[in-house]
Amino acid sequence: MPDGIDGIDWAALEDAYGPADDVPDLLRAAGSATAAAVPFVAPARAGRSR
Repeated sequence: MPDGIDGIDWAALEDAYGPADDVPDLLRAAGSATAAAVPFVAPARAGRSR
């Protein structure tokens, strides 16, 4: 994972689904070594609504 990901105030940012405070965990899941984490990312984002 890129250095500095925790240095960003994600809660102050918004994405298409609202506050982006969950982005660091989603990035970590997508970049993890286990394939089991990958299906977690899309449904987690799709379940959010404004």
